[in-house]
Amino acid sequence: MFKSISGKITMIVCLLIVAILFVVNFMSYQNAKKEGEVALRSIQLKTLFDVKEMYKFYSNNKQNVVEEFAKQLATDPNSRGEHLTEMLKTIQKANSFDLFFVGFEDTGLLHRSNRVINGIAQGYDLKNRIWYKEAKKAGKLIVSKPYKSASSGKVGITYAAPIYKDGKFIGVVGGDYDLERFSNEVLALGKSATSYAAVFNYIDAYPLLHEKHEKILKNTKLSQEISNTIKTNPKYIDPSNDELFTGVDAAGVTQVIGCSKIDNSDYVVCGVTRESLYSESANKLLIQQIINGIVAIVISVIIIRLVVVYYLKPLQTIQNGLNSFFDFVNFKTKN
Repeated sequence: MFKSISGKITMIVCLLIVAILFVVNFMSYQNAKKEGEVALRSIQLKTLFDVKEMYKFYSNNKQNVVEEFAKQLATDPNSRGEHLTEMLKTIQKANSFDLFFVGFEDTGLLHRSNRVINGIAQGYDLKNRIWYKEAKKAGKLIVSKPYKSASSGKVGITYAAPIYKDGKFIGVVGGDYDLERFSNEVLALGKSATSYAAVFNYIDAYPLLHEKHEKILKNTKLSQEISNTIKTNPKYIDPSNDELFTGVDAAGVTQVIGCSKIDNSDYVVCGVTRESLYSESANKLLIQQIINGIVAIVISVIIIRLVVVYYLKPLQTIQNGLNSFFDFVNFKTKN
């Protein structure tokens, strides 16, 4: 096919087409890959922002409820009446606390939303409870470190606020909140087939909130890598930062991670996305471009071949005539 003039012309033109398609597709692939990475990064950072705001909303809501009830108890002379337990129960249900309670300094009694009242007579020393002592010492609302409840076995945190009446300390209001429920309510925005969000303590390297509840408060390979990276490069938790970093989880999968610090705490909200997602979309485009290029080349070869053969057909007639002439001159034929 390529021994004739038309074949050689067809081959040259096809090679030029292949070279042009290669250059165009390569540039298109690089641009698509870059644009895809920018889009995915933008989505990941937006999700991270949404999850962070949701966390702050839920946390602030719980804190406000505790603080407002402490103020109410300080101003209501009937706050210790028979309706106290009902108020505690109502607040607990309305705000999804696992338990809502108030302890008074003078009586040493702890009133719970589950209608249980404990004091020294029941072997319960209110004034030695960590949440009580910390709220009293701080003189303002405190959020406890996460802990596992000895009674329920649930992992949770406690919001506690002191009660002051005419400047005198009279007790503490508190509410327990289950971290598994907290995780379900806050992290839903960051969940997809290839990504998730979590809240980490970047100092002690444990997840505070995680979609997989069994990982809460347990150091993992990924949480340790996140902690080490942030400690080495604090810029990664700057709220104005838009840079991402990578880490490898226990399964050996590389993840792209973006984190943002939550106010002045030791906690960060992180969005975690499988690194392969960043290349999958570009690779799909590359494969599609290769297929389209092959089809275009095949069609071009056929069309060019037909056009070249058609327009170069007179050359064959001339060539045949010349061959006959020289055959006659060389006495190879009498025609």
